[in-house]
Amino acid sequence: DTAFLKNFTVPDPDMPERLAGLPKIVANHKKERAVAYGLRAMFLWAANLVGLDNLLVYMLTEPEFVHDLLETILQAQIRLAVNAVRAGADIIVETDDYAFNNGPLMSPELFDLFITPRLARFAEAVHREGGFFLKHTDGNIMKIMDSFVAAGIDGIQSLDPIAGMDMAEMKAKYGKKISLWGNIDCGNLLADGTVDDVKKAVRECILAGAAGGGFVLMSSNSIPYSAKPENYLAIIQGAKEFGTYPLRG
Repeated sequence: DTAFLKNFTVPDPDMPERLAGLPKIVANHKKERAVAYGLRAMFLWAANLVGLDNLLVYMLTEPEFVHDLLETILQAQIRLAVNAVRAGADIIVETDDYAFNNGPLMSPELFDLFITPRLARFAEAVHREGGFFLKHTDGNIMKIMDSFVAAGIDGIQSLDPIAGMDMAEMKAKYGKKISLWGNIDCGNLLADGTVDDVKKAVRECILAGAAGGGFVLMSSNSIPYSAKPENYLAIIQGAKEFGTYPLRG
């Protein structure tokens, strides 16, 4: 493991090409829209390097190696995020996934040992540059939600009803602490549901999440190729139809 880290070099975060098309997007859209830049922190990059199963085992058997590996990756990713904000990004979307549909990949205790303090440093660095820090993760994350809040994130994205992430529960527990993004099923609903099904879900989601602000209506992850175009449009149409104040039940 020592030899692995000794020979491991992260890509240079200061290479201009690491920002891809961000400068052009900023130049063309900054005045009309918030600009977001997505990148991972450290967990999934580490999993790609040593294997997910191995990484989780190493947290128990070789914790110092895991700390060193995560730290090496994190420092470069923070630098890249800072460069993105300085180039005009308003929001950094950090995209490490931490959970399956039935719960987190690791115990809350391990999460707080290896991940939470590093997410806090990442969020702090972005905030220091004037940006917002939006955390993406799939799956059921209820057991680690308090850790996300403690880390100082500004919002959580990809709240998935299929994974048991109920918008009304999230709003009651966390709606005054962070921004909530979701919670329209991007799988079966957008692929196999009807326009009426989607609009019903949109209405229920808005009623559960929108009161008091801090809510962004969107799919539970992305808009996949399997989604029917009319169902994608139904999200937008439903938002225009139901997403006005005052909200009524």
